[in-house]
Amino acid sequence: MKQAPRSKNDHLVTNQIMFHALLFLGILECFFAHVMFFVYMQYYEGFSPSDLILCFNNWSDGFKGKTQDELDNALANAQSVYFMTLVFMQLFGNFWATRTSRLSFFEALPWKKESKNLWFFAAQITSLFGLFFVLALPAFQDIFQTRLPKVEFYFIGLGLAVIVFFMDEFRKFMVKKKFGIFKKFFW
Repeated sequence: MKQAPRSKNDHLVTNQIMFHALLFLGILECFFAHVMFFVYMQYYEGFSPSDLILCFNNWSDGFKGKTQDELDNALANAQSVYFMTLVFMQLFGNFWATRTSRLSFFEALPWKKESKNLWFFAAQITSLFGLFFVLALPAFQDIFQTRLPKVEFYFIGLGLAVIVFFMDEFRKFMVKKKFGIFKKFFW
């Protein structure tokens, strides 16, 4: 309310917003989530990335000495790790970093009087419950073919979320310092 309203001629979604959301955060989050998928498959199921890439019709009973049920379970576990990692990066990286497009998170803390927004925390808690329901409740596991990931993947996912958060904070810092390409594409 302290800022003047946006001009009626300004677009709600600009090229900079699209570049930031899709080509910066989107690619970063997609890359990390895929890495976690392949890490799970490598270390817990024994499939290297080269085993998985372009395996299509080979993913059936007998592939790498596994039964179809074992393959289905491996895939459900790996997809759950991917999904959880992506949600964590959205909730604890992207969500915290992009509350404002130009101000650092530390300049606009959600509990400070000037930028107070307690719904911020309610939204995160609700999203975490949604994630838990999809990953842990048998009814949702059957519908979405998910499994509850191993504990270490929670910590790795949170660590990746912190990386996403600080990457966006670095972007804001570079924009404020008006470093060439950052200013043009990222505000």
